[in-house]
Amino acid sequence: MAAPGPLSRFIGALLLGCSLWCCQDNSATQTAPPPAKDPVSIPSFNKDSAYHYVEKQVEFGPRVVGSEGHKACRAWLVQKLQSWNLEVTEQEFTADLYTGDRPEAANIIAQINPDLKQRIVLAAHWDTRHIADQDKDAVRRGEPILGADDGGSGVAVLLEIARTIQQNPVDLGIDIVLFDAEDHGQNNDAT
Repeated sequence: MAAPGPLSRFIGALLLGCSLWCCQDNSATQTAPPPAKDPVSIPSFNKDSAYHYVEKQVEFGPRVVGSEGHKACRAWLVQKLQSWNLEVTEQEFTADLYTGDRPEAANIIAQINPDLKQRIVLAAHWDTRHIADQDKDAVRRGEPILGADDGGSGVAVLLEIARTIQQNPVDLGIDIVLFDAEDHGQNNDAT
């Protein structure tokens, strides 16, 4: 197996930086990682930009499949990805939910360097759960979830990665997939 090239180290370092940002303890002093054998210019991950993308999604309210917030967020996600000159496809489908409902849904696929054969996939789901069935407060279990953390944060990290790569081109194909209707799995209280 060949040693990873500079591009692979760039993507790996970018993803590691995103992971560390999401899990960092702001009270701790952080040290820089050891330098790579071959120096690679690694752009910084802008946590303020990613946080803004979480805030924007939450402004739409719960993104429950078929809701007005869901439709508005979908349009915003597509527009945002297209604004970075990414090739965007909306993969529309009818979701078969355990409730018996069959709402229209759409996975959003954004491609960076769509003509390149060497590719990686980065994915998250963009919808939110229609009920808070695991809430400690039994009264709130029937309410939809706003989804800042579950749904919103994963999408925000991917949007920031897309923005960063648009400003710092790479020689690799990247497919960013935002899955829909993922958060409508079986009710955990159901038998």
